[in-house]
Amino acid sequence: MTDLHLTFAANASHQIQDLITQRIKPSGIDLTFLDMSIEENNDRFMHFHEWEVSEVSFGNFCSVMGRDNPPVIGLPIPTSRVFRHSAIYVNEKSGIKSPSQLKGGKIGIPQWSQTATIYVRGLLSHDYGVPLESVEWVQAGVNDPGRQETAQIKLPASIRLSSRPDRALGEMLAKCELDAIISARPPKLFAQGGHGLRRLFENFREEEERYYAKTGVFPIMHMVALRRDAYEANRWIARNLFEAFDAAKKGSIARLADQGFSYLPSAWALQDIASEYQTLFKSGDPWPYGVEDNIKTFEAFFAYCHEQGITPRRLTPDDLFPNELSLKIRI
Repeated sequence: MTDLHLTFAANASHQIQDLITQRIKPSGIDLTFLDMSIEENNDRFMHFHEWEVSEVSFGNFCSVMGRDNPPVIGLPIPTSRVFRHSAIYVNEKSGIKSPSQLKGGKIGIPQWSQTATIYVRGLLSHDYGVPLESVEWVQAGVNDPGRQETAQIKLPASIRLSSRPDRALGEMLAKCELDAIISARPPKLFAQGGHGLRRLFENFREEEERYYAKTGVFPIMHMVALRRDAYEANRWIARNLFEAFDAAKKGSIARLADQGFSYLPSAWALQDIASEYQTLFKSGDPWPYGVEDNIKTFEAFFAYCHEQGITPRRLTPDDLFPNELSLKIRI
C-alpha cells in the first residue's frame, strides 16, 4: 500500500528535525517538508491553503476558527512558545518603570491580531491592572511604515484603535509620541542603541519565571494546522501526525540533554537549558504537546482572544482540535 503524500511547511526548528530528516516518519504518511518563514507560510496557508499541513500563527488561527465552517483544523502541537514580558518597550525619558503606569497611555502595536500582542494585552489587562479600554492603541509597522492588519476582527466598542500607515512605531517611541510599543522582535532602534528605547521589564526573565509559577501559562505562539479536506478524507492522519511530531520533539529534548556533544553552536546553551528545565518544569515535559498538558495556556489565550475581538465567542479546545486528539484520549 502506498503511503499518503502530505506537504508540511514550517520553520526548521530543532523539535521537528527528526521529521525533516525522516529519522521519524508518520505511520502511513510520506511527508514532504518546506522550510519557510512563519510570515510566509502562515499567509499562504491561511489564505490559499496551498499544502496540507502548516505551522501557523496561533492568533491568526483562532481568528479563523471562530468563524462558521473554517477550512482548517488544528493539531495541539505548539511549534513555538515564548514568554512575552520582554516584548514591551518604552522610552527612558518617559519615566515609565511599571506596567500600571501605562493605564491611560498610548501604546503601539504592529497588528491587533498578532499572537505576541494578544498575550501582552492580556498580561496588561489581567495581571497588571491596565484595562484595554484605558489605552489608546496605535497600529503601524515596527521598523517601517505600511504594515496593515490582515485578520478579520471585530473590536469591542470600548476599544480605541487607529492605524498609522505613514509612520513606524520605533520612530514614534523614540520621539516620545507613544508611551510604549509591543514588538515580538526587538525594534531596530532598540538594537542599534542610542535612541532612548529600553525594555519595560529589564529583568524580564525573573518576571516570566514568577508569572509561570503563578499561572502555569507557557505562551504558545505557533501551532500546527491541517487542511480540513485532507483531514476529512483520511481522519487517521491527525493522530499519526501527532504521534510523529511528539516523537520528534522527545528526540530533540533527549539530544539537548546529552552534555557530551554540542547540538547548538554555544559553549553553555545546553547547561542553561538543563537549568531552565529544572527551574520551570520540575515535574513534567518541558515542551508539552496535546490538550490536557496545555489547558491553562489554551484557556488564557481563548479568553484574551474573545475579550480583544479576535474571536466572536470564547473558543474551547473542541472548537480547534479533532475528536481523535481530544482531552479524554491519551497516547
